Amino acid sequence: MRHGFGSFVIHAVQFLWMQNTFLFREYWATASTPERVTYWAEIAVAVGWRVAFLLAVSREMDWVLLLAGYIGGAFFTAYWFAYRPHMPYEEPTRYRNTNSLIMPFWMKPVEWFWLGQNLHSIHHLFPRVPFYRYHALHRRIEPIMRAHGTPIVGIFSRQPTQSGS
Repeated sequence: MRHGFGSFVIHAVQFLWMQNTFLFREYWATASTPERVTYWAEIAVAVGWRVAFLLAVSREMDWVLLLAGYIGGAFFTAYWFAYRPHMPYEEPTRYRNTNSLIMPFWMKPVEWFWLGQNLHSIHHLFPRVPFYRYHALHRRIEPIMRAHGTPIVGIFSRQPTQSGS
């Protein structure tokens, strides 16, 4: 079940679990007091507005709206930011563990929505480069990436694209 809706659901649930437990599993024991306070403040805001919404608008199905929004947003995030840029994750080597997802020309105006993460290979190769420089860097090193076997594919077709696309 590597492809299809079942794979999407499994990856989305794994992503949510990882996102919601990472801090406690990997970092909480060494986190400073200001970092812990910041975390709990973020939780208070995230939960607080939802509680305020439910108290202010007390219809029976409001919790469904909140839960569906959370799950829908989480699945969207899991698919476009975790699953899709790394699919198929078959090799852990530096140049091949992620993709550059090339968008068609008509999508260029809304590409900002992904904050450059469609060029996820740049993010993996150079994590300190800000997202607004991904395109320039991608154009500059695309021949090197292709020589190393980095998947540079169409965002919808998943087929290899031509150089400079």
